[in-house]
Amino acid sequence: MQNFDEIYKKYYRHVFETARKYTVNTYDAEDILQETFIALYNDMQKRHGEGYRSIKYWLSTVAKNKALNWKRKEGRLIPQDDMSLLMDYTGETVDGAEDDCMKKIAGEQQGQLCKHILNEIKKGSEAQYEAVMDSCYYNMGSKEIALKNNASTASIDAKIYRARKVAKQRFSETYSKLKYA
Repeated sequence: MQNFDEIYKKYYRHVFETARKYTVNTYDAEDILQETFIALYNDMQKRHGEGYRSIKYWLSTVAKNKALNWKRKEGRLIPQDDMSLLMDYTGETVDGAEDDCMKKIAGEQQGQLCKHILNEIKKGSEAQYEAVMDSCYYNMGSKEIALKNNASTASIDAKIYRARKVAKQRFSETYSKLKYA
């Protein structure tokens, strides 16, 4: 059986290219590359020297599955830009240096847009609005929100995903113009 370093040197480019086929950017592909080789290392420890029928196939399959899971998971998470799209301004006032700084950075027009987005989400679905507020504003995780609402984690993730999707469809162009104005 080949040692780990030899396998890495021989197949890292192949694993990276496999991951790159399924990801949006190079950084995600690099993370998947790393996760794939960590999985290989752990699997090699479990096998105690027992070889692989086709290490290239094993690596390709693991990289592909990790990339698809990554993509599925990323679809439910709110990327940082989308987070700011939803939460630059909540309309609530809390006295503090951080809040003052965020308001200055966001700007009044951008803040009004974010307030409008949140109001639109609330009109469409109170449950989505609550999930977004708990997730973004109160920094609660899906499990914590699910426990609070006596719901499943998957349903909370779906609510946040749908709210994010609506916000992006309706307001991303306007937000981009304000953000880079």
